[in-house]
Amino acid sequence: MTEDDIKAIAKAAYTSRDKAFVLSLYESGCRIEEILPLRMKHLSFDRLGATLMVRGKKGERRIRLVASVLTLQKWKEDHPSKNDPESFLWCKIPLPNNPKWENNFLSYGFISRLLKELAEKAGVKKAVNPHAFRHSRATFMARHLKEPEMREFFGWDKDSDMPATYVHLSGRDIDNSVMRIYGYKDASKSQEPVIKTWNCHLISTVNYLIFLCGPGSNILSPVPVLPFRAHQIPYLRRGKEFKYNKQQKQDKQIKSRRRKAFAQRNKSSNQRRNHRSDNPGCMHERPFFGGGLHVGEVINLQCWFNPRRTIL
Repeated sequence: MTEDDIKAIAKAAYTSRDKAFVLSLYESGCRIEEILPLRMKHLSFDRLGATLMVRGKKGERRIRLVASVLTLQKWKEDHPSKNDPESFLWCKIPLPNNPKWENNFLSYGFISRLLKELAEKAGVKKAVNPHAFRHSRATFMARHLKEPEMREFFGWDKDSDMPATYVHLSGRDIDNSVMRIYGYKDASKSQEPVIKTWNCHLISTVNYLIFLCGPGSNILSPVPVLPFRAHQIPYLRRGKEFKYNKQQKQDKQIKSRRRKAFAQRNKSSNQRRNHRSDNPGCMHERPFFGGGLHVGEVINLQCWFNPRRTIL
């Protein structure tokens, strides 16, 4: 499977648990028996992303996760026992009508059926099973990691020939040799991951899916990440949200000036309307019939003129 297939399967996921599991299963490259029994205490987050402590054939090893961090955070928030460090990370989701919920991890059969169902929904016609994710990840990482690094990442023994097998499948050495003939230094640099993240220099952390910088940073979104500029997107710093959008600032300034001008016009209009109240000769202050006006007296015509009001 390619990373495009992984993205399509993750987009077809129903819940935050399924989406986080699909991305974590691929990015970690774990064996299915290593990732299923994980507990909440085995998952931790830091400034660079997340880490998983898994126990495999060689013992415990630490795996760095980057692209699947926010899906893991979302699932951790939705987890039914998120405050219990001993609860299983990949557990069943309790149903509203089922009060007898138990915190048990998912079975291999359930995961196999789930992945096949999501692949069918996403239109992926390749053979999809839990081990295919590990195989695809190893084939991809063989282009970027050395053999000792691959043994450490995937939990292989020091004498294992699996790294050499995947390097052979990836064709890394042959591609580099052929490309050097034609003047290219390294062919592996052109093999960039499809599932990307963006290192945000504004908050000094890795920007993952959608939480910090809008839909463009979502790996499941067709909108690319790089065209978004720092001043065009909202971001978080020191617990407060700042919006650096120059166009929005200009619009706010224009609207503020318009509001002030409108208020000034209303104030002037109200002053003109109330001029008759301030003028002592205005009929608004004097009664119509017999209340101080005498025959032949001329009132101040600068006040507002009402044709129904006559000069006596």
